[in-house]
Amino acid sequence: MTEEKKLTPSIFSYLKNLQDFRDFCSKAKEDYDKEVSSIINSYKRDTELLRALDNANSILTTTFQHLEVTELIHPDKEVRDFASDNMPDFYYQPDNTLAFLLLENREVYSKLKKGISIKHISDKESKVFYQKVMFAYKINGIDLNKQEAKELKTLRDRNRILESEFAKNIAENIPILDFEESELDGLPKDLIDSNKQKDGKIKIKLVSSNLVSIITQCNVRESREKAAKASGEYAKPLNKKVAIEFLKNSREIAQLCGFNNYSELAMATKMIENPAEATNFIETLKDSSQERLTKEIQAIKKIKLQTGDKSKLSKTDKSYYGERLVEKLSGVKEEELRPYFPYKHVKNEILQIFSEMFSIKFVIENIEGKWHEDIETYLVESASGKVLGRIHLDMHPRNGKYTHACEDDIRSSKKGGEISEAILVCNFNKPNKKSDGLQSVDEVETFFHEFGHLLHQILGTQNNTYYGLGGTSVQWDFVEAPSQLLEEIIKDKKVIKRLSSHHKTKERIPDALIEKMLNQSKPLRAGFIAGQAALSMISLGLFLLDKPSVSTIEEMENKIAKTYIQADRNLRYYVTYNFGHAIGGYTSNYYTYMWSLAISKDLFTKFNKDNLLDTKVAEHYRKTILEPGGSKPAAELVKDFLGREWNMDAFKEYLKEGEELLSKI
Repeated sequence: MTEEKKLTPSIFSYLKNLQDFRDFCSKAKEDYDKEVSSIINSYKRDTELLRALDNANSILTTTFQHLEVTELIHPDKEVRDFASDNMPDFYYQPDNTLAFLLLENREVYSKLKKGISIKHISDKESKVFYQKVMFAYKINGIDLNKQEAKELKTLRDRNRILESEFAKNIAENIPILDFEESELDGLPKDLIDSNKQKDGKIKIKLVSSNLVSIITQCNVRESREKAAKASGEYAKPLNKKVAIEFLKNSREIAQLCGFNNYSELAMATKMIENPAEATNFIETLKDSSQERLTKEIQAIKKIKLQTGDKSKLSKTDKSYYGERLVEKLSGVKEEELRPYFPYKHVKNEILQIFSEMFSIKFVIENIEGKWHEDIETYLVESASGKVLGRIHLDMHPRNGKYTHACEDDIRSSKKGGEISEAILVCNFNKPNKKSDGLQSVDEVETFFHEFGHLLHQILGTQNNTYYGLGGTSVQWDFVEAPSQLLEEIIKDKKVIKRLSSHHKTKERIPDALIEKMLNQSKPLRAGFIAGQAALSMISLGLFLLDKPSVSTIEEMENKIAKTYIQADRNLRYYVTYNFGHAIGGYTSNYYTYMWSLAISKDLFTKFNKDNLLDTKVAEHYRKTILEPGGSKPAAELVKDFLGREWNMDAFKEYLKEGEELLSKI
């Protein structure tokens, strides 16, 4: 039976000002030191010792999680800077089992070596945790001599600072461009209205959703190029030195730990295991998409020529005319769909849909001291009213806030522990007097996807006996699969109907429009796969470079662009300097998204196509995939759900979708 969770105060209840943050970090360090001293000086052995280690580690990871979400969303720059500056003291990587302070502590390691015998550990979860812990020590240089260990710590500490600096440079310097309304012809009216100034000018901050709207919807080529140039170039002068130093340090870290390069170290704990297998997988994506990609590009060129534009196809042209191709083949334009997806209705229906699927409830919790009025808080309860966790939604853009979409853990939990707490951070248009906060179909999918991570974190921290094995602590190249699977649900016509409510008439989206909407993602399927493969290879390639420099990075990117996405000229803007997933985050492992997608397509074959909200299937999914967290290797979780080993057959079928549409051009 699941033990009752302890209803811990929310992060906003005890972190209200800069002094609170200082006190919080100081206390965390004190508590950690006491816990470590207790471990070193105690007579604990085997499972009891492992759990003491897990408790010490949870102090570090919880503090880091608090600081990380602070850096992402706090409106006060001074507080964000404090979080950035102090995160390195508590740094951990989600699938590395232990924070680096513990991994660098040789006394603790010596205690574990002497105090634990695997033959005295009977339960499977403790064995899994022990094996993860000892492997984490091994790949983090525990056997180094004192001088090498000191050098490793110096490099790691520096990289943590660089990672934070890289992210801040991106988040805090996003260009804000001025446009005349005539220069934004084709953009959704609500986007223009919500950004219109008193003098009539349109001032748009180039967060990801706004940038995509301009590049794909704006009919004025000069405006598209202006936005692409500003977005593509601003981070390079800020981040080129940061990126290069980070890559050089990463290589030295790997070599100190006994690896040839950092990608070997980063993949040692993943499903895919090593860079050679990752390269094979990425090249498989490339090879399987090229023939179809050629047809897609030719179709885009035809659409462009039909408008009378005979100029060379630019990168932004591919996006803009690609959208026109999608509109022609699907028979629908984005502005026809957006009115059916006002933010508030979409949010309420998503909460209701997941409530029904997983037999849970989302209960509004009123908390004083929230850092911004946009943040909403819910307790997640079982059908019987037992509190399972707490979630926050911070869904609209503001200055200094993280500019993309992500889920971030605030507090992990275990059986009988404090409740888990997590937050969803997005940048969707905010409902106001001028706008109902209309969402694109892509944004609705993003909402579903990121909410899936919230569910994984909350539902996956109910039965684990170790903090370090709960929720999203799965092997990191599997972590996206559960959320990518849930995206499939919004391909169900009944679900789309529920999510829709015209912001003026309240009418549900018509069936004919749903058919067209479902065709939107199909015509450029190969372009999507090839683009993700290119990013995956850049991510991997950065950490394979012998001597990273501006020239070697740009040479690599140009080569990948030519062979993966069929770019026919050198790039003007380079991904690396704006690639937060690579400089920190996933490092060499961006392939994770496509790897997880391939797995999720196979998982989806077991869902009831007549009723994707089938609670029987959802319960099986919850029990076999979500609830075990990281207590099993990901391949076992997948096999438990499927009843067999996973394969790529469903993914290959996914890649073929839309071929018949292209033949119509």
